[in-house]
Amino acid sequence: MLRSATVLALVGTASAAYISTDESCETFGLSLSCGMAEDESSCATGCEWVAGDPDSSNSDYQEDRCAVPSADNEALNDSMMTGIAALTPALVTCAVFDEDDCTGSCGWGSLPFGGDDDDDERRRVLRRALLEQGDDEGEMCLPSHGKAQQVLIADGADPFTKGYLSWVFNAGVTCPAEIDETKCNALEGCVYGESDYGEDGVESCHAPPLAAMLMVNNKCSGSVSDELVAMANAEAEDGDDAVTIDMMYTAYGVTDQTDTSKLAALADAKIAAAEEKTAAAEVAYTALVAASENLTEDEAEEVEVLAGAAAEGLPVKKIVATIDAADSATACSSAFTKMGITSDDGACTATAARRRHLLASYSTKVLINPTKVDDEAATAAVAALKADLGDAAVVDSDVNAVSEMETIDNLDTTSLAEFKTAANEAAVANVEAEAYEAEVEAESAASSVAAVSAIATAALAAAACVFA
Repeated sequence: MLRSATVLALVGTASAAYISTDESCETFGLSLSCGMAEDESSCATGCEWVAGDPDSSNSDYQEDRCAVPSADNEALNDSMMTGIAALTPALVTCAVFDEDDCTGSCGWGSLPFGGDDDDDERRRVLRRALLEQGDDEGEMCLPSHGKAQQVLIADGADPFTKGYLSWVFNAGVTCPAEIDETKCNALEGCVYGESDYGEDGVESCHAPPLAAMLMVNNKCSGSVSDELVAMANAEAEDGDDAVTIDMMYTAYGVTDQTDTSKLAALADAKIAAAEEKTAAAEVAYTALVAASENLTEDEAEEVEVLAGAAAEGLPVKKIVATIDAADSATACSSAFTKMGITSDDGACTATAARRRHLLASYSTKVLINPTKVDDEAATAAVAALKADLGDAAVVDSDVNAVSEMETIDNLDTTSLAEFKTAANEAAVANVEAEAYEAEVEAESAASSVAAVSAIATAALAAAACVFA
């Protein structure tokens, strides 16, 4: 199983902080302008002329070339590895799920890191390890694109790290999962057709490498647009129309988000879509409960917690502990108290296993509500319970919300299948919307410009409270 220590060991010691926004965007811009130089005389200011290495495994490095100064390039790579380290908890959380349970804030796929000719050993090693953790095709359950962006934004990642890893999770998780051409082309940064890295003549949903550059340009507020246009026109054939930045965004399926108004408009649309999908999931949830006439009170409480988590795309912390108590209600009350949370923070059921004098030993199951208790607090709650009862008396795991619902015998199976579809759609929409909202808030804080509309903010708040 993928563990935090494994990933951290692979990426090495993370740098103390991300590089600055200016440094990140300037270095990325240099990577484009330096690469266009054909000889030393045209090697741009800020670049350096590097002698080729005939023994290099990368054919591009075997000849003399104009390149980004190695110190700047290393700083950019270190910053990206800091981003990978920040993603470690999310990688570990998703890695426990199989393909059927890999939904919501997780997605099935593989990350395009570190080919054999990658110049950074850490990326090569990371890719090999992820391939080993995956199935026969090297695929595994990974954080979704939206979840990865949420983590990176909250961690204060630099523009290149956010933009490049946005493409990585698109290329490895989001795009390959879609087989419908129309739906693929509607996805941010995805294009349906032949891939430069795929089999000749085979069309699929993929993320073109140039989309990565446009995603970084978005995070850099458009500061690299001129370099991107110059690169595209330098590679154009004689007689072709001059390429514009708008043409590039359209051709590669990326929405222009280079200023706060454009970003806010897209965030508004994502939030409105999330509100609509969440409302549909609420209707399906209500129908499910109505169709499940034999639900007990305890089961109904579990279903409420699980349904809310499913619509938000969140895994649920499940704890089973052995607690001595006078009755089941006391066992549940004791569990919540020992964990430092309240009964409003989850659902509990307790079943008597054996009786000793006035007390019985209860197998007590608690589902912590992830819409009320975040990962850090849930982990602390489990640790507190283990400290009180002993590790042997407590078993905890992260479970897929809908899969856990499928273990409740009294739920109507037909209605549950309908809810599963609606909840999965809501989960994807909510995770993406929250990522865009976080990005707008970060941009607004940096520029002191309030870019999110009041309507969008109210809509997202309403979507989050539907199952409350």
